[in-house]
Amino acid sequence: MFRGVVVVLGLLASGAAQASPSEAAGVGGLDLWWPNGLDTTEYFSTDVNVFTNPGLADAYRDTVQVHLGHAGGGPFEGAGLAPRGFGLFALNGTMTLGFALNRDPSSFGEAAALGPTLDALMDGSSVSGQVGGGRFRDPVSLAGRDTPATAVGLAPPLDVFAAFDTPVGAIGVDLYAGFGQASSRAETQTDPVADEWTSVQERARSSWLSGTVGWVGASEKVVPEAWVEYTGVSAWHDQLAFAPAARGSWAATDEVVDQTVGLKGTRRIGVGGRVTIVGEKLDIVPAIQFDTASGGTFANYRLMNDVADAVEGPIARAETDTVAVTTHFLRGGVGLTYRPVENLRVVGTASGGYLVQRRVFDDNGDVDAVAGTAHERFEASAHGAFLPLVSLGAEYLATEHFGVRGSARATTFLNQGGVVNVAASGDEAASWALTENAMFASSSTGGVAPGLSVAAGPALRFDHVAVDGVLGGLVVGAGTDLFSRLDVTFDW
Repeated sequence: MFRGVVVVLGLLASGAAQASPSEAAGVGGLDLWWPNGLDTTEYFSTDVNVFTNPGLADAYRDTVQVHLGHAGGGPFEGAGLAPRGFGLFALNGTMTLGFALNRDPSSFGEAAALGPTLDALMDGSSVSGQVGGGRFRDPVSLAGRDTPATAVGLAPPLDVFAAFDTPVGAIGVDLYAGFGQASSRAETQTDPVADEWTSVQERARSSWLSGTVGWVGASEKVVPEAWVEYTGVSAWHDQLAFAPAARGSWAATDEVVDQTVGLKGTRRIGVGGRVTIVGEKLDIVPAIQFDTASGGTFANYRLMNDVADAVEGPIARAETDTVAVTTHFLRGGVGLTYRPVENLRVVGTASGGYLVQRRVFDDNGDVDAVAGTAHERFEASAHGAFLPLVSLGAEYLATEHFGVRGSARATTFLNQGGVVNVAASGDEAASWALTENAMFASSSTGGVAPGLSVAAGPALRFDHVAVDGVLGGLVVGAGTDLFSRLDVTFDW
């Protein structure tokens, strides 16, 4: 019974029962104004939804895909340089296993709340909403007592899938892991006569771990789905430096720097669901998702312990400061897939989202007697709506082996303003305003930021091979100006 349900969902993905990220982007599922966080593939049937709901893995079993090209927001998607892809394999009639390589860690909605949180905790990341290249806004550097340290990016990550057919439907699990590391050591001679040297050792580590559990109900005409997701992100940078001494004989008494800074308790929880209402020619898919993310930064300057000392005191007190960010994001909408004839599919979606973010800097009552700075608390909050967010796309199979698809997509961000409260004298944390976040660039006054993008591409279909391409760009708004992708799918 349930095997028939997932076959139906797979067939809905396209006229040839084959789907790909290029296909999803070509009919309007990829948002270029804010990549990943506002993608709307959950409002129609496509294989990329297995990353949101791994219970769908059985619908696309016995498939291998390779993706080449570039899509907005993805550091692991270079044209032929770092291809990514996935494979799903049926072990028997009730179990499917699979894997994916090099998936962008913040794709398919995972960055909806977590991305803005990471952007607030790290400045200047190589890719917005991720850890690579970002400078930690740790308590010491945010208080102006030191320069920020840099987070290391992730090496190519891995997804592992498992889906099981049960009497109540399919249950699937997706586990994702990405790790990054870097280390260096430099020794410099400072006095050739006395043969004195300095040594600087640095290490950086990062990790992105996610787990998703999804369910697809055992029904053929009205198919319910639900999923729950958890993501934990860790990143830190450690530095150990020694003062002039004989080379190779570094001792604790020679230490001049011994410190670690990084993220603290940074996580995201997401829950969502959708219902696919299957009609003869028209399918209706309402969906809803809620994400909450929170985190902070920490600093541990192990040689700065004397709070009364003129040099050590400001840093020792800054270590205990609180730096915290919380972001909530609710989004929902509906998608319509209309098939007037066998070789034509029209996909339209209408949705919206509401985002709230709060930042707190608090020195927890410490008074910097040396600098003469009183107790300081800084709090900023802002909220905005993505409304409306609409897309319209179509796919036409002109022949048995060739088709075309194209789409247009409009996104409007209504910035409803922010409130900044500084509950003390002093302004050490005043630079940490929401105006540093591009999304809240008009946090004090509000504003409207529109976006319009278009995409189109070909589709080649053969017995067990499909080739999909897409080329798109942002016509109005700030974001990814151009993207392209080529996907090759093998099924059996």
